[in-house]
Amino acid sequence: MNHSGKINRTEIIQLRVTKDEKLQIFAHANGNVSDWLRTIALDPDTNPRRTIYKEFRQDPALVQQIARIGNNLNQIARYINSAKKSGSLVDLVAVQAQLVQMNALLSALIKSAP
Repeated sequence: MNHSGKINRTEIIQLRVTKDEKLQIFAHANGNVSDWLRTIALDPDTNPRRTIYKEFRQDPALVQQIARIGNNLNQIARYINSAKKSGSLVDLVAVQAQLVQMNALLSALIKSAP
Protein backbone atom coordinates (compact mmCIF):
# COMPACT_ATOMS: atom_id res chain seq x y z
CA MET A 1 0.00 0.00 0.00
CA ASN A 2 1.11 3.54 -0.56
CA HIS A 3 0.75 6.51 1.80
CA SER A 4 -2.86 7.15 0.75
CA GLY A 5 -3.93 3.62 1.70
CA LYS A 6 -4.36 2.39 -1.90
CA ILE A 7 -2.72 -0.77 -3.15
CA ASN A 8 0.02 0.02 -5.64
CA ARG A 9 -0.46 -2.46 -8.46
CA THR A 10 2.46 -2.37 -10.88
CA GLU A 11 2.22 -5.71 -12.71
CA ILE A 12 0.18 -6.39 -15.84
CA ILE A 13 -1.27 -9.66 -17.12
CA GLN A 14 -2.42 -9.67 -20.74
CA LEU A 15 -5.17 -11.96 -21.93
CA ARG A 16 -6.30 -12.50 -25.50
CA VAL A 17 -10.01 -13.10 -26.04
CA THR A 18 -12.46 -13.04 -28.91
CA LYS A 19 -14.78 -10.11 -29.37
CA ASP A 20 -17.71 -12.16 -28.02
CA GLU A 21 -15.68 -13.27 -24.98
CA LYS A 22 -14.75 -9.66 -24.30
CA LEU A 23 -18.41 -8.63 -24.37
CA GLN A 24 -19.31 -11.48 -22.01
CA ILE A 25 -16.54 -10.51 -19.60
CA PHE A 26 -17.69 -6.89 -19.54
CA ALA A 27 -21.29 -7.99 -19.02
CA HIS A 28 -20.35 -10.23 -16.07
CA ALA A 29 -18.04 -7.64 -14.53
CA ASN A 30 -20.75 -5.00 -14.06
CA GLY A 31 -18.43 -2.16 -14.96
CA ASN A 32 -15.12 -3.02 -13.29
CA VAL A 33 -13.39 -5.80 -15.19
CA SER A 34 -10.13 -5.56 -13.24
CA ASP A 35 -11.80 -5.98 -9.86
CA TRP A 36 -14.03 -8.78 -11.12
CA LEU A 37 -11.19 -10.74 -12.74
CA ARG A 38 -8.96 -10.19 -9.71
CA THR A 39 -11.67 -11.48 -7.39
CA ILE A 40 -12.25 -14.62 -9.44
CA ALA A 41 -8.54 -15.31 -9.96
CA LEU A 42 -7.48 -14.72 -6.36
CA ASP A 43 -10.45 -16.40 -4.68
CA PRO A 44 -11.63 -19.19 -7.00
CA ASP A 45 -14.24 -20.37 -4.48
CA THR A 46 -16.31 -17.28 -5.36
CA ASN A 47 -16.68 -18.43 -8.97
CA PRO A 48 -20.04 -20.21 -9.25
CA ARG A 49 -19.13 -21.71 -12.65
CA ARG A 50 -15.96 -23.34 -11.37
CA THR A 51 -15.99 -27.10 -11.81
CA ILE A 52 -14.62 -29.00 -8.87
CA TYR A 53 -13.16 -32.37 -9.72
CA LYS A 54 -13.00 -35.03 -7.08
CA GLU A 55 -10.70 -37.99 -7.25
CA PHE A 56 -12.59 -41.23 -7.04
CA ARG A 57 -10.91 -44.41 -5.88
CA GLN A 58 -12.17 -47.35 -7.87
CA ASP A 59 -11.55 -51.05 -7.76
CA PRO A 60 -8.70 -51.79 -10.22
CA ALA A 61 -10.52 -54.90 -11.46
CA LEU A 62 -13.59 -52.80 -12.28
CA VAL A 63 -11.50 -50.24 -14.14
CA GLN A 64 -9.78 -53.05 -16.07
CA GLN A 65 -13.10 -54.59 -17.09
CA ILE A 66 -14.48 -51.24 -18.26
CA ALA A 67 -11.28 -50.67 -20.25
CA ARG A 68 -11.77 -54.05 -21.93
CA ILE A 69 -15.33 -53.18 -22.85
CA GLY A 70 -14.14 -49.86 -24.27
CA ASN A 71 -11.50 -51.70 -26.28
CA ASN A 72 -14.19 -54.03 -27.69
CA LEU A 73 -16.33 -51.05 -28.64
CA ASN A 74 -13.38 -49.45 -30.44
CA GLN A 75 -12.73 -52.68 -32.34
CA ILE A 76 -16.36 -52.85 -33.45
CA ALA A 77 -16.27 -49.22 -34.61
CA ARG A 78 -12.98 -49.83 -36.47
CA TYR A 79 -14.44 -52.92 -38.14
CA ILE A 80 -17.58 -51.09 -39.29
CA ASN A 81 -15.60 -48.08 -40.57
CA SER A 82 -13.07 -50.19 -42.50
CA ALA A 83 -15.85 -52.32 -44.01
CA LYS A 84 -17.71 -49.18 -45.00
CA LYS A 85 -14.60 -47.69 -46.68
CA SER A 86 -13.85 -50.87 -48.59
CA GLY A 87 -17.44 -51.18 -49.76
CA SER A 88 -17.95 -54.61 -48.26
CA LEU A 89 -21.04 -55.64 -46.40
CA VAL A 90 -21.07 -55.47 -42.62
CA ASP A 91 -22.39 -58.48 -40.72
CA LEU A 92 -24.88 -56.50 -38.64
CA VAL A 93 -26.03 -59.59 -36.74
CA ALA A 94 -22.47 -60.19 -35.48
CA VAL A 95 -22.08 -56.52 -34.56
CA GLN A 96 -25.39 -56.51 -32.73
CA ALA A 97 -24.39 -59.68 -30.85
CA GLN A 98 -21.18 -57.99 -29.69
CA LEU A 99 -23.10 -54.92 -28.55
CA VAL A 100 -25.61 -57.07 -26.63
CA GLN A 101 -22.73 -58.91 -24.96
CA MET A 102 -21.04 -55.62 -23.97
CA ASN A 103 -24.34 -54.30 -22.62
CA ALA A 104 -24.74 -57.42 -20.49
CA LEU A 105 -21.18 -57.07 -19.16
CA LEU A 106 -21.75 -53.43 -18.29
CA SER A 107 -25.02 -54.22 -16.56
CA ALA A 108 -23.31 -56.91 -14.48
CA LEU A 109 -20.52 -54.49 -13.55
CA ILE A 110 -22.99 -51.81 -12.51
CA LYS A 111 -24.91 -54.26 -10.33
CA SER A 112 -21.73 -55.53 -8.65
CA ALA A 113 -20.25 -52.06 -8.04
CA PRO A 114 -20.53 -50.75 -4.48
